[in-house]
Amino acid sequence: MSEEREYVLGTDEAELNRLGLQHRLWADAAGNQWRRARFGPGMRLLDLGCGPGFATRDLCELAGRTGAVVAADLSQRFIDFVRAHPTTPGSAPIEAHCIDAHDLHTAIDESSLDGVYLRWVLHFTPEPPMVIEQAARALKPGGRLAVQDYSNWQGLHWGPLNHTLPILRHGILTSYKEVRADSNVGSIVPALCERHGLRVIEVTPLTRVFTPADPLWMWPDSYFRSYLPRIAERGHLSADELDAIMAEWQALGEEPGAMFFGPIQIEVIAEKM
Repeated sequence: MSEEREYVLGTDEAELNRLGLQHRLWADAAGNQWRRARFGPGMRLLDLGCGPGFATRDLCELAGRTGAVVAADLSQRFIDFVRAHPTTPGSAPIEAHCIDAHDLHTAIDESSLDGVYLRWVLHFTPEPPMVIEQAARALKPGGRLAVQDYSNWQGLHWGPLNHTLPILRHGILTSYKEVRADSNVGSIVPALCERHGLRVIEVTPLTRVFTPADPLWMWPDSYFRSYLPRIAERGHLSADELDAIMAEWQALGEEPGAMFFGPIQIEVIAEKM
């Protein structure tokens, strides 16, 4: 990480826009999980690894004026963005902290939260067990943890054109290993919850399959266009490999019957005993 403790995918204006698009495309999945986790009005909720706070503001609407939402992220730039964008009238206020998820205890009191939400956070944390331990410590008895993360990132696939897929997977996963990211972390989340005093209530597989006509096509498209040039600069893809991947991706978008298969994810809901 840089001295600014920057998110591995970046925190510049382009990444802010990409994250906003990503949240809009996945807001239905987030809302469904919050309902199943029984997040609701009057609760004190934590959006851990909140980024620029797009999900945070939705949680504020859910918690309402009698609730409270804590936003926590490693990036000061993201936290500044959260603070600069107030919630809508009738929503819960936001308490924002620039903090490492491994050090949550320095800002959040023990047994003070009704719910904790982590979406695509654990696979970018060097010590997922410590993050789950910190979340469990902050939850009240009966409070709930809701996690969405990757359990088989290698499951990313597209067709019928797919000659460059092995190069793409290798380049991205190598870049993730560089920052100690575990792209299959979802497979150990239930065990981590049980280890730290959280009773697993629900484990649900989550994946998406879509065509170029589906709005979700913009999700991988924006990710590839933003992140692949970054990892090429870091030497994980050559210029020729990057060009070949993007040319195939562009052609795929114009191919009749083209399909994109998102990486396999897992949703976990657990309750503090």
